[in-house]
Amino acid sequence: MLGIMFSGRHEIKTNNEGRVFIDRDGKYFDVILEYLRDGYFDVPQDPVILAKVGREINYYGLKGMLKALKTDLEFKYSHDYDGGGIIYWLGTDRGKHEWKNPFPQEVQVTCSAYAEGKLDAITSNKLGLFCTADKANSSWVQIMFLNIKVKPTHYTMGHNVADESDFPIDWVLEASNDGIEWIIIQTHQNDVTLSPSQQSFTWKVHCEDSYQYFRVRLTGANSNNNWHFVVSGIEFYGTVCF
Repeated sequence: MLGIMFSGRHEIKTNNEGRVFIDRDGKYFDVILEYLRDGYFDVPQDPVILAKVGREINYYGLKGMLKALKTDLEFKYSHDYDGGGIIYWLGTDRGKHEWKNPFPQEVQVTCSAYAEGKLDAITSNKLGLFCTADKANSSWVQIMFLNIKVKPTHYTMGHNVADESDFPIDWVLEASNDGIEWIIIQTHQNDVTLSPSQQSFTWKVHCEDSYQYFRVRLTGANSNNNWHFVVSGIEFYGTVCF
């Protein structure tokens, strides 16, 4: 946009002092100037600032800067539902506005069979209510990121805030890039971490690749000896790949 504007091919309106008025917030224009002067710039590490700088770069149409922004973003875990996870970031439209549930615009959520609650509880960034049907060996919830891939280092999972039963004990976290072929990246056996006194928890994940699909699947009956999967507030931390 800047190159076209000042190429000499177009008439540019100026004020009495010969200045050109560009109707943009100047807060991040120093990053634009740094690139125009030196041919490089420091890519912001804060995902919120990065998203705002990206909006300005898009406006000015600076392809070299846009290419530099196609870099991996790191999201580090602090505590459960800390507002620093990937799903939360997507819910702010990459830092552009206040948070709202990113389902279904940025993530798709599906399940093995519906029983109770709402699917958006899975990406609610808090404890909520969702429950799959009681179906042995086939109770699961799946999250698909629409525009990014994720290499997780941690994931958070919550239970139903109103229910003190049906806690998962045996389950796996699976990943895929096509929704057909799955690999197990985390196995939980006799894991009684979730309980009436602790209804959410965040586990470390060892994962070597990035994926678009993630699925949490029961591999054994829950604490109430049935196959209802009562779950909410799933969040991921790690690396976002574009």
